[in-house]
Amino acid sequence: MIASTFVDELFKHQVVYSRRAMRAVFDRLAHSSIMRLNTNSMDKLFDLMTMAVKYQVSLCQRPQEVLFATFNHLDSLIKYSENDPELHAKTLALFKRFVARYSTLTPGQFQLLRSTLLSYFQDQHVRVSIFLKDGLQNEKGRFIIPLSGTVPLGVEVPGAIRVHAEPQ
Repeated sequence: MIASTFVDELFKHQVVYSRRAMRAVFDRLAHSSIMRLNTNSMDKLFDLMTMAVKYQVSLCQRPQEVLFATFNHLDSLIKYSENDPELHAKTLALFKRFVARYSTLTPGQFQLLRSTLLSYFQDQHVRVSIFLKDGLQNEKGRFIIPLSGTVPLGVEVPGAIRVHAEPQ
């Protein structure tokens, strides 16, 4: 999964993959391990993964949080690979390359990235039992995004009334 040719391909500037192309990449990744799934199980796993990514991107309150969410995933890969020195070295190299490429993006570039991801998932409304059970999706497969909670860092709570003194 962290072969240099695959990682190089991930970092190339390219058009967004179609759903069919993304599925082909996903199939190859899943079958590169010892895991063997029938078509129905692979369909369900792919739907779960795509809807989980959609939900996570939807929850990002500001565009830079896409970067932080990806850091969380990469941190997990680094921790998971600690027992295999070769894999760990490749994972650390991937992390450093990711940081070098994406940590310098402007807020506008992050907004474009987040918008592109959300556009990719826009018409995907697959009902996933675990999301339905937890009340995260409605019966039509649309996510229920919480409207309460904290506002993003640097953003004021909406609805504040201010009175400014009359200029003299």
